[in-house]
Amino acid sequence: MEKKIIFQVKSHEGLSLVLEKHKSEWQNFQPMVEAKTMLDDLLQQSSNLRMVTGENSKSVTLVKNNLKNEVLKNTRILSCALIVHADVSNQPEIIKQVESQEKRMNNDRREVIVYDTCKFIYKLAEEHLTDLITYKVTQIFLDDTLKLMNDFKNSIASPITLIRNKKVNNLNLHNIHKEINKLLTKRMDKLMEILALDYPDLAANYFELRRKIKTRGKNKKEIPVLNTSTIIANVA
Repeated sequence: MEKKIIFQVKSHEGLSLVLEKHKSEWQNFQPMVEAKTMLDDLLQQSSNLRMVTGENSKSVTLVKNNLKNEVLKNTRILSCALIVHADVSNQPEIIKQVESQEKRMNNDRREVIVYDTCKFIYKLAEEHLTDLITYKVTQIFLDDTLKLMNDFKNSIASPITLIRNKKVNNLNLHNIHKEINKLLTKRMDKLMEILALDYPDLAANYFELRRKIKTRGKNKKEIPVLNTSTIIANVA
């Protein structure tokens, strides 16, 4: 998630908390009630999106690599069993097939090649399952291997898909907080100036947070949110 978005999320949630803390002071002011409801709805949308984008692409890649290692380990057992069986039963064509696939995988470690090679050896072991039981290759072992292979296949595109989805979600998140900024500037700031006449402490806390949002930049120079915000100081 972009740092700019993280800052806006924290700032907007902070404003919502300030308003909630002083709810008794504005809950009978219907325009502010409606604006606060809109703010909460937008913040909830933001929260939902952030939950979706919270997954780390590094952790997804780690899962994929762990699955690949498990698949390779099981496939190696199948290869050993097939080669021993083929040697005992004088079936050199099986040995040639297995060694050819292993050589292919050693020369090209791309996930798609690894999957295709393991699948070929799995199918070969499935054909000779009756003969491989002697070498501790059972139907349960094959089923476990197949599940690992399917999980590995599904995980291959996960990091790419996650990155693509994150870009879309980050754009949507940016748009949501753009809407919040518009709500604050066009409506809530104005309503708070009206409330400042009766509740200066609430307005002071609110506009202090708004200044922090507005002044985030290179020079950190304080800029009044509104030209008329001096009303607060006069009332206080």
